[in-house]
Formats: sequence, C-alpha cells, structure tokens
Amino acid sequence: METKPAPAAPSGGMETAVSTVPKIRDIGTIALEALGKIDTVLAFELSVMNDHMKSMEGENALIKAENDMLKAKLVQQKEDEADIYYYLHKKLDANYEVIAQLESDIQTVKLERDAMDKAFHIKQDETQDAFAKEKKELTERIESAEDTLHALEVFRERKIVLEDTIAAMESTLAAEKDNHKKVRRYIYIYI
Repeated sequence: METKPAPAAPSGGMETAVSTVPKIRDIGTIALEALGKIDTVLAFELSVMNDHMKSMEGENALIKAENDMLKAKLVQQKEDEADIYYYLHKKLDANYEVIAQLESDIQTVKLERDAMDKAFHIKQDETQDAFAKEKKELTERIESAEDTLHALEVFRERKIVLEDTIAAMESTLAAEKDNHKKVRRYIYIYI
C-alpha cells in the first residue's frame, strides 16, 4: 500500500510531524489527527469527500478488475487470432496445392480434349469423304438405273406398238391367208 505524508495545518500555525498513513484510512481521521480541532462544516465536507473518495476507489477497483479482465480477453483473442491466422494460412497453403493440382488436371484434360477433337475431326472428314464417294457412286448408279429404266420404258412402249402392229399384221395375214385359200379354192374349183 502506498503511504503519503499528512497534510500541513491550514492556519493554526501548528505543524505536526510527517507520518506515514495508509491510503485506505479515512481522510477525516487523517485530518483530525493533523489539525486537532475541526470545525463541523469542514468535518461534514470531509466526510462527504471521504464517502465520495471511497465510492471512487470502489469504482476504480471495479474498473481495474474490468481492465484486467479485458486485458486477459485481449490476450486470449490475440492467441485465438494467431491460431486462426496459422490455421487459415495452413489451409490456404493446402488449397494452393489443390488449386495447382486442379489447374494441372485442367491442362491435361484440355490437351486430351484437343487431341480427341482433332482425331474426331479427322475421322469425321474421312467419314464424310467416304460418304461423299459412296453417294457419288450411288448417284451415278441411280442415274444409270434411271437411264436404263427410261430406255426400258421406251422399249416397252415400242414393244407394245410393235406387238400391236404384229398382231394387226398377223390378223391381216390370217385374213389374207383365208382370202388366199378362198381365192385358191375358187381358182381350183373353176379351173
């Protein structure tokens, strides 16, 4: 505890020896010892001041306790912050490794996809060329078949005409034969 010298007498000319008094002692008691006699108003004021000082000391003690508690919380928060900072940096480093691996995987997949796209386009071009060639051949065969079909239709039409002509000629021939037989018989009969 802190000690301080007693205050000097205000006007009486009476000086007392400096004594060490603990701070907790009542200020009124200290004043009475220092002055010997005290007036009632001054004693009341000293008593009020003493009460005020006690309440201030109580508040000061509470504030100090709260300050100590806040200091402890601050220390704990700083430790927690350091732990969180360490954890986040550790996690960030791990994430950087994961990101680097994923970026590498992305590059690998892109290269594979590009190779597959190139192979697909080559295969597609080859297939389209083969289909174009086959289509050309089939188109030529269709055109040839259509030409043949047209020729066959013309032939059929001519055949029908020829068959009709032959039938007409045969019927004319048959009629002529009959007519010839009749004429021959007639000639034979009359000759």
